[in-house]
Amino acid sequence: MDEPEETLRRLSLHDERALARLAATIALRGELPSYLSNVDAAIDGGAELDEVIGVFLAIAPEIGEAAARKAATELEAALATYRPPVS
Repeated sequence: MDEPEETLRRLSLHDERALARLAATIALRGELPSYLSNVDAAIDGGAELDEVIGVFLAIAPEIGEAAARKAATELEAALATYRPPVS
């Protein structure tokens, strides 16, 4: 199994549907409402913030730089309510 697949498999142990939907949202260049609902579902399902970020890190190399930049922006906005702002 290659590294991105193994990472996603490991992360999916909490709530595989929520993390799989988040991975699909990233891969399909989803919009902020999709990120918000999928991040909420993943965290409600027991995923830690670093695991949610791990989904992005596993998918980003596969989708290209422009899509990864957009995904990072959307994911950052979706995660903003779950961690204190950086000062």
